[in-house]
Amino acid sequence: MSLNRLFSTVKQIFEKAQEANNVPDTNSSTTPPEDGTTIEIDDKEAERATEEEQEESTEEPEESEGTPVGDVSGIGNVYESKLSDAGITTKEQLAEQDAATLSEDVDIAEGRLDTFIQNAQNE
Repeated sequence: MSLNRLFSTVKQIFEKAQEANNVPDTNSSTTPPEDGTTIEIDDKEAERATEEEQEESTEEPEESEGTPVGDVSGIGNVYESKLSDAGITTKEQLAEQDAATLSEDVDIAEGRLDTFIQNAQNE
């Protein structure tokens, strides 16, 4: 987990705690935990971290050569996302896979993967 993502997560937790406890929002918030230590969170720093994370998430992924795996018959957004999470982003990559092996890495039934692989090989 990147430091920006970690900081953003901490900020979100802090904001939820503020809402739950009706703590007023200030530029620099100090909240004493039960053990007596003090946590300082600078909202401006948090905003910068959030902006950087948003920029990272809106960057286009590197273009992989080949036909997008979502163009294979039967593969919609959900299956495309599951395959992408396993590193399969192109039709050509999918065509080289073994359904039994791939089904262990993704939450897709082996029979369905076999159909997708055949479609990728024949389209």
